[in-house]
Amino acid sequence: MAVFLLVVMAGCGKTTYRLIYNNIGFFITYKINQYTPLTSEQRSFLNNRIQYHLEWHRTNKLAEYQVFLQKIREKIQNGLTLDDLNWSIQWYHQEEKAMVTRFADDIVEFLSSLSDEQVAQLRKKLEDQTRSMEEKLNNDPESRHEERTEFMVKMIKLLHGDLSDGQKDEINKLTADMIDVTSGKFIIRKIIINEFMSLIGKSADKAILKETIFKWTTDYMDYISEADRNNIRTLQDQYNQVLLTIDKKIITPKQREHALKKIDEFIDILQYVQKG
Repeated sequence: MAVFLLVVMAGCGKTTYRLIYNNIGFFITYKINQYTPLTSEQRSFLNNRIQYHLEWHRTNKLAEYQVFLQKIREKIQNGLTLDDLNWSIQWYHQEEKAMVTRFADDIVEFLSSLSDEQVAQLRKKLEDQTRSMEEKLNNDPESRHEERTEFMVKMIKLLHGDLSDGQKDEINKLTADMIDVTSGKFIIRKIIINEFMSLIGKSADKAILKETIFKWTTDYMDYISEADRNNIRTLQDQYNQVLLTIDKKIITPKQREHALKKIDEFIDILQYVQKG
C-alpha cells in the first residue's frame, strides 16, 4: 500500500502522503461506492476494518518497506543485475500474498453482504469496463506499443528524473519488439469477473469465495492457455532485459545519483508516515 502510494503520488510533500495514508479508508470506500452504492452498515464495517488493518500496516509493514527500499538503493547504486530484478519481483509477489492473507476474511465478509441489487450494479460497472478494455484490444498494435513505451518512460523518470529525447528514442527502440499480451490478460479478466460475480452476494459460500480469492491472486495464469502463459513469461523476461539495458547503457551517472536521492526521499516519507 505505502510503496504504491509513493509511486502514484511522486512529487507530493510528506504531509500529503501522511494525510492520504491516514485517510485511506475514505478513498477505498469512495472507490467501492463508485461501483455499487454502499449501505450505512457496509460503510461502517469497511471503515472499522480498514482502520484496524491500517494500524497493523503502520506498525508492521512500513519498516519493512524502508528495508526493501534501502536494498533497492544499494542495487541501483551498484548497477542492476538480473538477480536483482528477479528478487524484487519475488518480493512483490510475497507481499501481495501476505496482503491477501491478511484481508481475505474481511473481503469475504463484505462481498457476502451485497444485496442482489448491489451485485447487479457491480456487474454492470465491470461489464462496462470490460467492453472498454475490449475496444482497447481492437486498437492497432502500434498504439499499444506506444502505451508500453510511455509507461516505461514514466517509470524511469520517476526515479531518474528527466530523460533526453535521445534516451526516450532508445527506450522506444528497446520496447518495439516486446510481446503484446493484451489478449491473454483480457481472457483472464473476463473469466475472473464471471467467476467473481457468481460467488458474491448474500447466498455466497464464504469458504469457496475465500479459496477463490487466493486463486485469483496466486494462480491466475491457470485460467489461460499454455501459449498465453508462455507469452506472459516471455514479456517479463523482455521487461527485465529492457530495464537492464536502460540501467547499463542509457542512464547517466547524474541520473543514477538522482535515483539514489529519490529513494532516500521515499524512505524519509515512510519514516514520517510511520509516526502517525
